[in-house]
Formats: sequence, C-alpha cells, structure tokens
Amino acid sequence: MRAERAAMQEGSATGDSGDSGSIPREIAEYAAPLTDATDGSPEQIEHAFALATYFYTVGHLGTEEEQRASLELAAADVAPEEPARSRFFAMAEAMLERHREMFPNSKLRRADPRTLLGG
Repeated sequence: MRAERAAMQEGSATGDSGDSGSIPREIAEYAAPLTDATDGSPEQIEHAFALATYFYTVGHLGTEEEQRASLELAAADVAPEEPARSRFFAMAEAMLERHREMFPNSKLRRADPRTLLGG
C-alpha cells in the first residue's frame, strides 16, 4: 500500500494528475490509515480514498453542527444499522482527529471530534 501511495504522490508532485499536486498529496497522506488497511485491490483502495476525501471535507466544515449533520446523513446512507454504524463513527472520530493534527492552521473553525461524536 505504501508503494502505491508513494507512486500516486510522485505522480501528483510531477503534475501527472493535471493539477498542482498539493491537495492530492495532502489527501494521499491523510488517507494513509485507510489505504494501508486495504488488501490492495482497486475497489478497496477506491473506497478508502472516497472515505478519506469525505472525512477531509467534513474536517473543513465550519461548525460542529455542520459536521454532525454531514456525518449523520452519511451514516444513514452507508451504515444505517449496528455494528456498521458504530464502526463508521469510530472511523470518523479517528479521521477527524487526524485532520486536526495534520491541518492545525486551517482557517476554518473545526469542532473537537470527541465532542462532536459524543465522546
């Protein structure tokens, strides 16, 4: 997994993705816990990046209420029942905490994930 992520980051850094590379590189690094947990199949990697991109975006929402509403909507769609719902919110908490650690100077106010998720 790390090799695939490094190759993607290299492509992004050299402009192979057609953009500046900054955001793809950030998301690739942010997504590492999710992509490293896959079996390496394209389907699982795509799913991991989709989740990471979603959590990255939620981390940039301005208020706790906006974050909570977004997570509740997503959970209702992708994990409406236990135990999947609990796993989704545990993953959300970990990824939002990672967001706070990786992007501490974000200009947008972000909620504390422990408060947001009732912990």
